[in-house]
Amino acid sequence: MAPVNVRMISRTVAKSSERDNGSNFADPFPLPFSKEMDPAMRREYEAEDGIDLASEQQGVEGMYVPIRVPNRDNEDRPRLLARLQYQCRKRGTLETDLLLSTFAHEELRRLPDDELHELDRLLDEPDWDIFYWCTDRKPVPERWHASFTTPGRLGYRLRIHTRNDQRSVRRFPSLKGDIQSPLS
Repeated sequence: MAPVNVRMISRTVAKSSERDNGSNFADPFPLPFSKEMDPAMRREYEAEDGIDLASEQQGVEGMYVPIRVPNRDNEDRPRLLARLQYQCRKRGTLETDLLLSTFAHEELRRLPDDELHELDRLLDEPDWDIFYWCTDRKPVPERWHASFTTPGRLGYRLRIHTRNDQRSVRRFPSLKGDIQSPLS
């Protein structure tokens, strides 16, 4: 059996891919989050393109209606910290869980009360919207624009955390010795 020439196959696939769709990808297998694959990065964002946010679906007759669980407004700080730690880690989408739980592990204890409440409201948004806003893949709606574009604000710091400029390997933080619920 003759050895497989991987470079030859890679060049052939890249050339045929270029011929087929007129693209100029050098990589025949682009990553799903590469900017070349995202229609929002190729041209200006338009709602008619089907690039809509899940949070835009949370409306009644065109009005945005946040989905809030009642009786959270009067929580004391220890209970709020414990709930936010849990919510940052157990959302259901691993990508968002990893970003939010590592951010919470680093910053949750130091956040002032107003930023804790801002994080609480952010966690009411759909997982994929939070992920796309943090990775700067989709436009942030007006209600979150100031938070994600103003240096020092919660959303801006979350974007910096998501960029991971240190290129550190991230794992879900241990829950041992972390914030404990006042009920336990």
